[in-house]
Amino acid sequence: MKKTLFTFLTLSGMYFGAFAQRQPDHIIDLKNHIQEINIHQITGIPIAVTNESYYGIDPNTNRTIWKVDRALYQKLSNLTDDTPEDFFEVALTPYAIINDNLVDVRSGKLIIDKTKDNIKRLKKYDTMLPIGVVLLEGASDGVQYLFCVDLNKTELKWKAKIGTTSMLKDAVKGAIPENPFTTGSFKTIVSKNGNFIYKADKHLISINGADGTVMWDLNINPGQAFFNNDESCLMVVDKGGSMMSMVTNSMTLNLNKLEALGKEMTAIDPQTGKTKYELKLEDRYKWTADFGDEFFVASTAGGNLYSYANGQKKFKKDFDEKRIQDIQKTNEGYLISYKNEQMLVDQTGKKLWKKPVVIEDVSDDVDYDRYDYKTGYVIAYKSYLGYYVKDQKKPVWKLSLDEKAKLAYDALHQNILILDGEKYYIINPEKSAEKPKPLKVKLKDDGDSFNVVDIKPNSYFFSGPFEYFITDISGNIIKQKYFKEPGGFMRQLANVGSGVLAAAAAYQATAGLMNMDKGIAQSLTGLGESGKQTFKKGVNQYNSTNALASGAALLQAFGGPRYNAFASTPSNAYYFTKGENNDKLLIRVLKDNGDETDKLIFLNNKPVYQIDYITNKVFYLHGNELQIFNNR
Repeated sequence: MKKTLFTFLTLSGMYFGAFAQRQPDHIIDLKNHIQEINIHQITGIPIAVTNESYYGIDPNTNRTIWKVDRALYQKLSNLTDDTPEDFFEVALTPYAIINDNLVDVRSGKLIIDKTKDNIKRLKKYDTMLPIGVVLLEGASDGVQYLFCVDLNKTELKWKAKIGTTSMLKDAVKGAIPENPFTTGSFKTIVSKNGNFIYKADKHLISINGADGTVMWDLNINPGQAFFNNDESCLMVVDKGGSMMSMVTNSMTLNLNKLEALGKEMTAIDPQTGKTKYELKLEDRYKWTADFGDEFFVASTAGGNLYSYANGQKKFKKDFDEKRIQDIQKTNEGYLISYKNEQMLVDQTGKKLWKKPVVIEDVSDDVDYDRYDYKTGYVIAYKSYLGYYVKDQKKPVWKLSLDEKAKLAYDALHQNILILDGEKYYIINPEKSAEKPKPLKVKLKDDGDSFNVVDIKPNSYFFSGPFEYFITDISGNIIKQKYFKEPGGFMRQLANVGSGVLAAAAAYQATAGLMNMDKGIAQSLTGLGESGKQTFKKGVNQYNSTNALASGAALLQAFGGPRYNAFASTPSNAYYFTKGENNDKLLIRVLKDNGDETDKLIFLNNKPVYQIDYITNKVFYLHGNELQIFNNR
């Protein structure tokens, strides 16, 4: 179920001064118990869910504009929390998958009709925003199909047969659908000539993007794939790693370094699908660094530099060091960071230093995150931070922290933010090279409950389920407040984690596109899990596909005025609490200064509601009623 009760990821709002507690502006009676409400992020269409149907609501007239029946297993489930979902928002589009139909939520039009198209299940999708299409994979009667939907025309462009599948498997999975947003590590690639490099189960296929013709089909189980610069070579890494191996081999959020896949790579001619050469790695593949005509491959055992043209090794022997973190090209050769050490090698892989430079106090068996500054760099991992001046082995200072300490990074000001219980650090060696001193923050809740920081241009807003505090970029407290918990609310909150993440994912996919170079609401993570290098690499990779310009144009077409709001940084947060007379209230807080700008009256201790963070409308469910609070 997707019952969303979250208090973060908010967007623009306005302050109207004094206000009073208030009742809803509109009430819609759907004549049936309403189970949940979803806000479609791109269009702003509220979608109400009963045990019988999905209803699209016009946010301007507050009337129902379409209805789609629910899946049979949902109707028979008696609405239990363990019932599989039959609704998935297709991120960055005006569409949703409802009961295995692809629905344009603006009109209710079925772009893919499960009955007409004889589809048992839509099992995954890829939003290809730069070229204006969505790819959806479906299965029926033992056949796998790929659907290509034109986002500009809102119509099916083509349908292609891409393989076969077990009819029994279809029947079982058709009854209990998987989340189609979870497509695994492999990401569909678009070539310069418009062909898709697509994974269909244990096959890799090339599809003509214009008409869906399958150009070639290889019996290979890909885990990852990428082109070289001129697309004369398609490099494919075989899938060999489990989720557990991914976790144990890396705790970084750099997606290029997250996977521990197979031990083989295959170079393929993208025009013909023929194999050019194969590489046998020492151990499981981890990541690749591109250097024009050459590329470095790091495995869990070591690494080497290869030629794209023929696959020949450029280093005379492998760099046999585990846990290679990074490689950078220099005038002398390549600087390789591994474990807690660094070594400079020449073009043949020969070591140029007698001994490696050791980063002291950092364990050699964990991955760490590095934040670079003009004067040096900060290393962060687990319960340790250390500041190092370039070419010096010992840290200028080191900071021991609790393993539960949380970190965020302000890219605009290059500030590292640490919340360690009630100790709060803002670290920037360019402003001060001295060992950071904690800023005391008195919290009602344990600091562990704080899960989001909103990085504003001149302030930071830290938030937990019932408490927040605001500081300026120097760490001075602007305001903080704790909201009393209504009885039973926390138990309800604990049961909706997956729903919160599902709703947040669609929002973040959109807001992330528009805010790659700005401060946005981000999760507070453990040390060593997030940082500047990940931020920069993600921005560079996304920009390299020209997705920002073309994606923004499509989003503006889909969302109209909502587009500009997505391009803004968040402004409001909401907290469910009880008032002086034990009234149950949803309170809106302005993140810049903590002003309380609205108070909405709810009727129960465990409310199910959704907030449209673009318009600041609130949709609250009470029995058969959908209660709507307009922005004031």
